[in-house]
Amino acid sequence: GLRKARIAFIADRKKIEDTAASIWKIRRTLANVPTYAICDDHEVTDDWNLTQHWRATVLGSSLGKSVLRNALTAYTLFQGWGNDPAAFADPTSANAGCLSDAAALFPAGGSAWPNATATASLETCFGLGSADPKIRFDYVIDGNAHRAIVMDSRTRRAFAGLDTPPALLSDDALRDQIQRGPFPSPLPGGIELLLVI
Repeated sequence: GLRKARIAFIADRKKIEDTAASIWKIRRTLANVPTYAICDDHEVTDDWNLTQHWRATVLGSSLGKSVLRNALTAYTLFQGWGNDPAAFADPTSANAGCLSDAAALFPAGGSAWPNATATASLETCFGLGSADPKIRFDYVIDGNAHRAIVMDSRTRRAFAGLDTPPALLSDDALRDQIQRGPFPSPLPGGIELLLVI
């Protein structure tokens, strides 16, 4: 058994070394191809918000809330903010408030980590209680002749029952995220193509 494990380890290590040697190709591609991200389950955990029962169980645990809060904070800082910087620029917006709270999570000077006020505020911002999230992860990208509406179908779900599959978007979330519809034909500003993602 030890010999088989050693052979498997050597094969796995070779795959990792090959990937590391070619990672520059991925970096170069991502640096030269416009790429936009949206929060999905793999930013948090497989099948995040899969059912209302799953959500209630996780949110009923302080560890579960911490995992969700930390994952959504990381997404906000490393992807969400970059997708739509304007949504985070208005200091009165919920998005900007989430940035301030993230900065306050781990204050210098020996106070307790994480900061309880910032923690509670982020949990409200991300909708980790009973209310909908205040932060907006959906965004719009306009090109020369197209508009892409990227929808947040993970944090704005609707649940019909405890163990039934969710609707990807609640009715309110759908109205909020496609707020400029119905769209006239032709679309204003030279837009010829509307993409809903």
